[in-house]
Amino acid sequence: MPRQNSQLKILVVDDVPSNLRIIQTVLEADYDLFFATDGPKALHLAHTEQPDMVLLDIMMQNMDGYEVCRRLKADPVTRAITVLFISAKHDIMDEAKGLMLGASDFILKPIEPILLKARIMEHGRRIAASQQLHNRIEELENRLTHAALLVQKVARGNSQALPELMNLLGVTKP
Repeated sequence: MPRQNSQLKILVVDDVPSNLRIIQTVLEADYDLFFATDGPKALHLAHTEQPDMVLLDIMMQNMDGYEVCRRLKADPVTRAITVLFISAKHDIMDEAKGLMLGASDFILKPIEPILLKARIMEHGRRIAASQQLHNRIEELENRLTHAALLVQKVARGNSQALPELMNLLGVTKP
C-alpha cells in the first residue's frame, strides 16, 4: 500500500535491459523504481520492498510473467499489489489471461510514454483511494472496539466511563 505523502513504489520486471532503461527514463522523475530481470528476483523484491505496483513483462526466461502474477496474487503478503502487464503480445487471449490472473491492466509494447504515465497515474489514484478507505475502516474498527470496552465498563457499574462513551458515540446530554 502507498505510504502517506510519498511517491509510489513501482517494481519493473523485464528480462530485456533496453526495455528497463526505457521505462526508467519515462518514470524515474515521478516514481520510486526497483528493477528485476527475472521472475524469482521479482518475487523476492515484491516481498522485501513491498511495492505499490508491479509493471510486469510476460515473456521472460525460466518463469514467465503469468506465473509471477499468479504467485503474487496467491501470497497474502503480495496479494494487494497492483499488477500491470507490459507486453509485446497483442493477442486478446493473452490480455484476458493476465486479467483473469489478477492483473489490473495490460499495456502493449512498444511503450507510449504518455499512455504509460496516464495509466500509472490512474492506478495510483485507485491505490491511494483504497488506502484511504483501508485507513478509515481501521479507524472505525478501533473506535468500535473502544466503545465496546466502555460499554462493558458501564455495564459493570463504572459510571465514570459513561461520559467518555457518550462522547465517543457523539451523544450529548438532553
